[in-house]
Amino acid sequence: MDERYLSVKLAIETHTITEFRQIVTYAPKTWLANDLNKNTDRMTDLIDHVEKLSIKDLFRISTLLGVDHYSVFYLISNQYLNDLDKNDQHNYTRP
Repeated sequence: MDERYLSVKLAIETHTITEFRQIVTYAPKTWLANDLNKNTDRMTDLIDHVEKLSIKDLFRISTLLGVDHYSVFYLISNQYLNDLDKNDQHNYTRP
């Protein structure tokens, strides 16, 4: 785990963070962009549209943050579903 992300890890473990976009509240987006070899504009797009994140990205992010990949998947899926609910543009029914 990268020590720069310790506050993010703690926020995830204490369920303070509930959506992927909240990670940048604890760590600069530029860190994540650089560590994932993405430019900042692309990282912004991925944060705003989590459905564009790849499985590879999910695993790389979980390694950087020092959390299991299920925790990152939870953040991504929760944000995705919340965004769908806000936009009411889906045919998916929440369980």
